[in-house]
Amino acid sequence: MMLAAADDDATPMPLMPLDTAADSDEPASLAESEGEADGALRAAAYARSWGSKTADASFAPLEEPVTPLWQSATGDAVPNYNPYLVNGSDTSSLAITPYDGGCDRTKTRIIEKNTFYTTVAEGHAFWDAKASVDYDSKLSSTVEVAAKVGKNWTITGSATLGSSMSVSTGYTNKGPYFAKQWKVPIKYYKYKETWKCGGGNTFTRYVVKPGKYSVPAGGATGKYGADVRSKDGNRFWDSPKKHRAYVTAGTYFQLSKNRSMKWSGAVSAFGVGLGGSTQYDKEHKQRITAGDRKYFKHYIWGKSDSISGKPGVFYSY
Repeated sequence: MMLAAADDDATPMPLMPLDTAADSDEPASLAESEGEADGALRAAAYARSWGSKTADASFAPLEEPVTPLWQSATGDAVPNYNPYLVNGSDTSSLAITPYDGGCDRTKTRIIEKNTFYTTVAEGHAFWDAKASVDYDSKLSSTVEVAAKVGKNWTITGSATLGSSMSVSTGYTNKGPYFAKQWKVPIKYYKYKETWKCGGGNTFTRYVVKPGKYSVPAGGATGKYGADVRSKDGNRFWDSPKKHRAYVTAGTYFQLSKNRSMKWSGAVSAFGVGLGGSTQYDKEHKQRITAGDRKYFKHYIWGKSDSISGKPGVFYSY
């Protein structure tokens, strides 16, 4: 079946309302389809648009005018335009103070550099025992960073010495009655920083930071540090019992994984005392080798925890 094409000259017909004659079954109004009272209320509500209700609320008289929360920055000025209006508050009476944008470092330069021997390990051996310390292949230590503005130095953080050494250093089988720290050469830098703050103020800040393992020309690859034998021996009796253990005669014990040791005065660089710590792993070890004598046990105890926990360093008795 073919449909006839629409005539372009046809005149559109207006839509006719529904047949609302008296004999029709269709309701003549919304009110007629409901109860008389309910229908009248609903019809009135539909007849009143959202816009008319909003307009009524907007133009309702108030006791005091409400300060608007915003005003156009590009359109025509509203009546009583106030350029000092911010979030509904008039700021025209507030005192004006310059904004401090903080401080920025504008210049940094190295003013001094030198090598200082830094404590990175410690070994202990009391009677009939020998101590060994290994510090190999890579640096696994952290050294504090200091800074000063004015006269006094303060600790501001720390730096990890994670560079490859490609060397091994330490001491082996020292004892009995031996306990010393071990130091390695680290290059340190002293910086002079210029800072500029809001308002044009400037100040000078000095910083001391550690660098890399660096053996000075003709210098030692490592050195003995402080003598710490006073921490061994009879101090065993003052230690917590849960920190104690013993090494069987003719055997050894070593810390070599997930252990760390801290020293409050690991180095003095440019006259500034800095602390440091070392993380023990397969390349950084503290070892004790017990002799063959069996009439007394070769006791050891952890400084900060049990030997199987996180002792940091262990002592010998």
